[in-house]
Amino acid sequence: MDRFCLLGALNINGAEVQDFLLYSFNSTLESCVANCFSYFILDICDFFSFNRKQKVCSRYKSLGNRTFFSNELVDDNEFYKLVNCTEAADAMDTFINEETEIETDFNKTEVIALKVLHEVCTIERLPFADSIKAKRITLVYPKTMEICLAQCRMSFSTVTCNAFLYSLVEESCILLHYNDIPQTQNEIRKSSSHFYKILNCDSGKKI
Repeated sequence: MDRFCLLGALNINGAEVQDFLLYSFNSTLESCVANCFSYFILDICDFFSFNRKQKVCSRYKSLGNRTFFSNELVDDNEFYKLVNCTEAADAMDTFINEETEIETDFNKTEVIALKVLHEVCTIERLPFADSIKAKRITLVYPKTMEICLAQCRMSFSTVTCNAFLYSLVEESCILLHYNDIPQTQNEIRKSSSHFYKILNCDSGKKI
């Protein structure tokens, strides 16, 4: 999602807002926040709940002027209000710093087969901080990194998609145009979003 979001905890009895429930789905908290944000920018996501034990996210209709308050925890649902989300570029210094753990167990380059496109692509993972220099094209919500890469290859934007940010926990993908020299001296630090640059794609290989 390329943002850092502030959540406000709400004391709500789930039974009292059951009539406002829109839908529920299996999710991580990060994916739940990303789902709410996709409606938050349209001003139609007041609050949501997340059940950590069952890994279930629930989104609700707007409460309008209604107020629900309860000190009793009747189930495992935690209710949150999405206060705001800050673009990663504006919060990079506080998110990734020298204290962020360095990641060592990963593949620097990966070869991915895109069967639908009859292509085999080689991608390189770069430090997340380098993605700030990339031009944002669009945000999509694929289930896998392969679909994220395929969306990049099929992008109809006037700007060429040659890189992407993918987050498995959010199930989000940001298509990018990256035209800068990677800061190769930067080590890869742990992040829920991974930044990849497409090195090449070959349509002549057998898949």
